[in-house]
Amino acid sequence: MIVRRWEARTTTEGAERYQAHFATVVLEKLKTLDGFRGAQILRAVDPGADQVKLIDLTYWESLDSIGAFAGADLRTAVVDETAQRYLVDFDSSVSHYSLEVDTVTGSARAGT
Repeated sequence: MIVRRWEARTTTEGAERYQAHFATVVLEKLKTLDGFRGAQILRAVDPGADQVKLIDLTYWESLDSIGAFAGADLRTAVVDETAQRYLVDFDSSVSHYSLEVDTVTGSARAGT
Protein backbone atom coordinates (compact mmCIF):
# COMPACT_ATOMS: atom_id res chain seq x y z
CA MET A 1 0.00 0.00 0.00
CA ILE A 2 1.17 3.52 -0.78
CA VAL A 3 0.56 6.47 1.56
CA ARG A 4 0.28 9.90 -0.07
CA ARG A 5 1.11 12.71 2.41
CA TRP A 6 0.27 16.40 2.03
CA GLU A 7 0.33 19.37 4.45
CA ALA A 8 -1.58 22.63 4.82
CA ARG A 9 -1.86 25.45 7.33
CA THR A 10 -5.01 27.34 8.19
CA THR A 11 -7.05 28.94 10.97
CA THR A 12 -9.26 27.01 13.37
CA GLU A 13 -12.34 28.04 11.40
CA GLY A 14 -10.62 27.22 8.12
CA ALA A 15 -9.74 23.77 9.42
CA GLU A 16 -13.37 23.06 10.27
CA ARG A 17 -14.50 24.16 6.81
CA TYR A 18 -11.73 22.25 5.06
CA GLN A 19 -12.51 19.05 6.95
CA ALA A 20 -16.24 19.35 6.15
CA HIS A 21 -15.42 19.92 2.47
CA PHE A 22 -13.03 16.97 2.47
CA ALA A 23 -15.65 14.68 4.02
CA THR A 24 -18.52 15.71 1.73
CA VAL A 25 -16.86 16.46 -1.61
CA VAL A 26 -13.27 15.22 -1.84
CA LEU A 27 -13.77 11.89 -0.12
CA GLU A 28 -16.83 11.08 -2.20
CA LYS A 29 -14.80 11.63 -5.38
CA LEU A 30 -11.85 9.60 -4.08
CA LYS A 31 -14.13 6.67 -3.22
CA THR A 32 -15.01 6.33 -6.91
CA LEU A 33 -11.39 5.80 -7.97
CA ASP A 34 -9.90 2.36 -8.50
CA GLY A 35 -7.10 1.73 -6.05
CA PHE A 36 -8.17 4.27 -3.42
CA ARG A 37 -8.16 2.57 -0.02
CA GLY A 38 -8.92 5.32 2.52
CA ALA A 39 -7.89 8.62 4.06
CA GLN A 40 -7.02 10.30 7.34
CA ILE A 41 -6.60 13.94 8.32
CA LEU A 42 -4.24 14.74 11.16
CA ARG A 43 -4.63 18.07 12.95
CA ALA A 44 -2.20 19.94 15.19
CA VAL A 45 -3.09 23.23 16.86
CA ASP A 46 -0.37 25.79 17.58
CA PRO A 47 -1.42 27.09 21.02
CA GLY A 48 0.58 30.30 20.55
CA ALA A 49 -1.24 31.33 17.38
CA ASP A 50 -4.50 30.85 15.57
CA GLN A 51 -2.80 28.37 13.27
CA VAL A 52 -3.74 24.80 12.58
CA LYS A 53 -1.55 22.34 10.69
CA LEU A 54 -3.38 19.69 8.69
CA ILE A 55 -1.77 16.58 7.30
CA ASP A 56 -3.79 14.59 4.79
CA LEU A 57 -2.92 10.95 4.37
CA THR A 58 -4.52 9.02 1.55
CA TYR A 59 -3.98 5.32 1.02
CA TRP A 60 -3.62 3.76 -2.42
CA GLU A 61 -3.15 0.32 -3.87
CA SER A 62 -0.28 1.41 -6.12
CA LEU A 63 1.51 4.34 -7.72
CA ASP A 64 -0.45 3.61 -10.90
CA SER A 65 -3.72 4.19 -9.05
CA ILE A 66 -2.36 7.49 -7.73
CA GLY A 67 -1.43 8.45 -11.29
CA ALA A 68 -5.04 7.98 -12.39
CA PHE A 69 -5.99 10.56 -9.74
CA ALA A 70 -3.03 12.97 -9.80
CA GLY A 71 -1.83 12.79 -13.38
CA ALA A 72 1.62 12.17 -14.80
CA ASP A 73 3.52 14.09 -12.09
CA LEU A 74 2.66 12.10 -8.97
CA ARG A 75 4.34 14.65 -6.69
CA THR A 76 1.99 17.49 -7.64
CA ALA A 77 -0.66 18.18 -5.01
CA VAL A 78 -4.30 18.06 -6.12
CA VAL A 79 -6.16 20.79 -4.21
CA ASP A 80 -9.48 21.97 -5.57
CA GLU A 81 -10.40 25.67 -5.58
CA THR A 82 -12.96 25.34 -2.79
CA ALA A 83 -10.43 23.70 -0.47
CA GLN A 84 -7.86 26.39 -1.29
CA ARG A 85 -10.25 29.09 -0.02
CA TYR A 86 -10.19 27.54 3.47
CA LEU A 87 -6.40 27.34 3.70
CA VAL A 88 -3.81 29.99 4.60
CA ASP A 89 -0.98 28.06 2.93
CA PHE A 90 -0.50 24.59 1.51
CA ASP A 91 2.20 22.45 -0.02
CA SER A 92 2.23 22.30 -3.79
CA SER A 93 3.81 18.86 -3.72
CA VAL A 94 3.21 15.61 -1.86
CA SER A 95 5.33 12.72 -0.61
CA HIS A 96 4.69 9.02 -1.12
CA TYR A 97 5.59 6.23 1.28
CA SER A 98 5.32 2.48 1.17
CA LEU A 99 3.34 1.29 4.20
CA GLU A 100 5.56 -1.35 5.77
CA VAL A 101 4.09 -1.91 9.24
CA ASP A 102 0.50 -1.26 10.27
CA THR A 103 -0.53 -2.06 13.83
CA VAL A 104 -3.78 -0.07 13.52
CA THR A 105 -5.53 -2.15 10.88
CA GLY A 106 -3.00 -4.96 10.54
CA SER A 107 -3.45 -4.91 6.78
CA ALA A 108 0.14 -4.22 5.75
CA ARG A 109 2.77 -6.87 5.33
CA ALA A 110 6.49 -6.30 5.24
CA GLY A 111 7.60 -5.34 1.76
CA THR A 112 4.17 -4.49 0.36
